[in-house]
Amino acid sequence: MTAPRTPSRNTSAFVAGPGKSAERKAARKPTREPRVAARKSAKSAPRGSYKVKRTVSLDPDVVDSVAGPDGDHNLSALVNTLLRDELDRRSRRAALDQVLADLEAEVGPVDEERVSYYAALLQ
Repeated sequence: MTAPRTPSRNTSAFVAGPGKSAERKAARKPTREPRVAARKSAKSAPRGSYKVKRTVSLDPDVVDSVAGPDGDHNLSALVNTLLRDELDRRSRRAALDQVLADLEAEVGPVDEERVSYYAALLQ
């Protein structure tokens, strides 16, 4: 004789007799995938990567100036774009430093008088 069915705390599942639990679990349709802290990334990140949550402190006037006309803003997207731009700038700066180091090794040190002359022209 099997145990009578009684609703458990989770009303979507019933307690069944011996051996019935696994059958019920297999027959149940999954509702949806569980939520996870790391979400799949946006278009800009490599395929298959996930977003990472970090906490940052921002000045209120900066946050207010970022808001769109309807008062809505997507700080995560903006911060992500700005950080990518900064990483790109650093990469280009490192490449320029390498070119200058190669030129200095090939031609010799920079003439500071010429640097001053051209710096004055740019001002």
